[in-house]
Amino acid sequence: MLVSDVEEDRAMKQTQQDATLQLNSRLLLSGVVLAGLGSLVGLAGLALSAAALADIARQWVNQQEVPPAELARQQVAKAKAATAAGASTWRSHPANSAAHRH
Repeated sequence: MLVSDVEEDRAMKQTQQDATLQLNSRLLLSGVVLAGLGSLVGLAGLALSAAALADIARQWVNQQEVPPAELARQQVAKAKAATAAGASTWRSHPANSAAHRH
């Protein structure tokens, strides 16, 4: 047998093997459909969980004595007052001496 005959024989065997490989499209389609349905079920579960969390958050806000918006306004007012007090103190007592810088 010559080298070219061996190569030709290998090429024919490879072609025969390639010809026997077939994609089972029904199985692939079934897998895709099941994955899609699973995704939809997962999304439905996520939506239900989000609705339950939103409901409990709404209940928590309704039970508060002070509404969140009012609480935020109070905290901003406190921060502004603290800032003004600090600025006023800084202006009225400048740190000119070396003792204050250490």
